[in-house]
Amino acid sequence: EIINALYETKGSPTHQSAINRKVKMCTGNGIKTPKTQALIDFAKKHKLNKQLRAISLDYELYNAFAFEIIVDRAGENITDFNAIPIDKLRIGIESDKVPFKHMLFSNKWAEYRKEQYAPEIIKLYSADEDVVGKQIYVYFEPTKSDGYPTIPYSNSYNFIEIEAEFGVFHFNNLANGYAPDFMLNIATGIPG
Repeated sequence: EIINALYETKGSPTHQSAINRKVKMCTGNGIKTPKTQALIDFAKKHKLNKQLRAISLDYELYNAFAFEIIVDRAGENITDFNAIPIDKLRIGIESDKVPFKHMLFSNKWAEYRKEQYAPEIIKLYSADEDVVGKQIYVYFEPTKSDGYPTIPYSNSYNFIEIEAEFGVFHFNNLANGYAPDFMLNIATGIPG
């Protein structure tokens, strides 16, 4: 939530421009046009360029990305895949109830107890296993801990917020006609 706010609404224009530029540099003009018609149709059907931008944005913001893979009933072919916003995922813990590696997905983690936002269990993709249906591939940039990746610009949070607050301060001054929001009154007359 905080990272999205720093990027989208609350953050600094410099930060947003830097992230957008890095995404543009990573994705360039998109995927090169495939040589066969089957691959061209596949790229159009799955909107590969849009998916690539979404994955690249997540990687720049979170140092991680994820996409959903759907395999046909025979377990042989990938029929669909979609980029999934990494901020909607949490690492699942294996247990007797869920004896496999998995991620939890919710559209709104702040309200995950409500039925419409209840977390969905999605099995992690493994090339070694023949799994039918929905799976998820997640890439986390390696870290010293076994948990979530470190945000690459985490030491800049304060500076991003400072720039954003400068914008709010100057906007409020402009909205108030640059009128002072306090008055200094010296009761004894003109100071020395």
